[in-house]
This record gives sequence, structure tokens and C-alpha cells, in this order.
Amino acid sequence: MLEDKTWVLSEMSEVPIPKAANNEVPSLEFSMKDGRLSGYAGCNRIMGSFEIKEDQLKISRLGGTKRMCPDMEMENKLISVLQNIDRFQLKRKKLTLFQGEQALLVFEPLVKSE
Repeated sequence: MLEDKTWVLSEMSEVPIPKAANNEVPSLEFSMKDGRLSGYAGCNRIMGSFEIKEDQLKISRLGGTKRMCPDMEMENKLISVLQNIDRFQLKRKKLTLFQGEQALLVFEPLVKSE
């Protein structure tokens, strides 16, 4: 389901996400075995815990490295939004994260080039 994939952020609040100057985009990886998530928020690595029950998703204990970058706005918003997610949907190879009925984040699986 969510595991064994790197999920790359493609939209935040219906706005497409461009690649960063270092050619990286925010991403998440979920480990169903231990209920841990890790990822990249645009400048810093992030990690935390999650629980899934049916289509409900709760992310908690979110933390990360403390690098300062020139533009922290998107990273700060992403971390704030992740802490308020309460539901997810997998549809058409996209992972959408919701707060209530509002779709806040859309991720697509990373396609690795050979």
C-alpha cells in the first residue's frame, strides 16, 4: 500500500510543487513494520511516527534536522500541514492526504531512472 515507495510531493493545497535548486522535491517514505515515516521536507530530513486505521492517518512526533536554508517557507508549511492530516486516499497511483474533506497534499510514487 504505502510501503516500499518513495512518495514525492506534487501538490500542496492544489498548487504544483517545483523541484528545488538541488533538483530535489519533498518526499515521504512509510515503514509499516514499525509505524515510522521519514522523508525530505525541502531543506531538512524529517522523521516521525504514524498510525493507520482504515482510511484514517495520524502523523505524530514529527521532527527533523535543523539546517537553515534560504527559503524555509515551503518546508515550514509542509511540516505544519503533516501534523494536521487525519485521512488518506490512494487513487490512480497518487497518495492524497486530507484534513477533514480538504485535500492538502498530493504525492506520486518516485519513478527511479535506470
